[in-house]
Amino acid sequence: MNKLKSLKLLYLVTDNSPNLSTKKLFEVLFKDIIYTDNTKDAEENYDKLCPDILIVEDNFKELVEYVRKKDLNIPIIVLSNNKDIDNLVEFINLQINGYLMNPISLDDLSCCFDNCVRKIEVNEILIVDKNISYDLRNKELFLLEKPLKIGKKLNTLLYFFLTNKNKVLSKDDIQYKVWDSDLASDTSIKNLIGKLRELIGKDKIINISGIGWKFVI
Repeated sequence: MNKLKSLKLLYLVTDNSPNLSTKKLFEVLFKDIIYTDNTKDAEENYDKLCPDILIVEDNFKELVEYVRKKDLNIPIIVLSNNKDIDNLVEFINLQINGYLMNPISLDDLSCCFDNCVRKIEVNEILIVDKNISYDLRNKELFLLEKPLKIGKKLNTLLYFFLTNKNKVLSKDDIQYKVWDSDLASDTSIKNLIGKLRELIGKDKIINISGIGWKFVI
C-alpha cells in the first residue's frame, strides 16, 4: 500500500462530498486526490491531470467508457449499490479492476488497491525499441538504459502517444494535450512529430491521411 503515496486518485462521486471517513482514508493513502461529481469535469481532470487510479460510482459508466477508449491500462474501481448481475457484466466488459458493493469493507478496498498497484508496476516500463525504453511513472526516456533528457513538449507528446498506442490521435488531440490553451500551427505540430520520429524511429509513428497519427508498438 506504500506505493499509493506516490499516486494520484480521481474520485467521481454523486455529490462531490465523500463521507468524512472515506475522505480522510484516501488523503492518508494517496499523494493527491481529485474529487468531482460530474462526468464532464471528470473527463477534463482525467485529460489534464493524468490520474493513476480512478474510483467511479456505477451511475457514471460513460466516464469509464470515455477513459477506456483512451487507455486500457489505468486501473478503475467501480462502486455500486446495484446487485444486478447485468450491471456487473457491463463493467467487466470495460475491463475494470474492481467492483465493490456499498458499504465498502476496508479489506475489499485494500485488495482492490493492491491489484491496482500491481497493474501499474507491470505497465510502468514500456519497451519502445530494443535500445529505447520509457518509464511511464516518472515520464523519463532511456537510451541503452541511460536517461535521455528531452524537451517538455517532446516528452509530453511521447507520453501521450505511449499511453494511447495503436490509437489514432488527431491534430486537435495533440494540440490540446501538448500546447494546452496555446494555439499551435500545423507546422509546429508536424515539426514536433518529426523530431519524435527521429528520436524513436520513423516507423513508430504512422500518418493516417486526413485523420491524424498513430503510434505503433
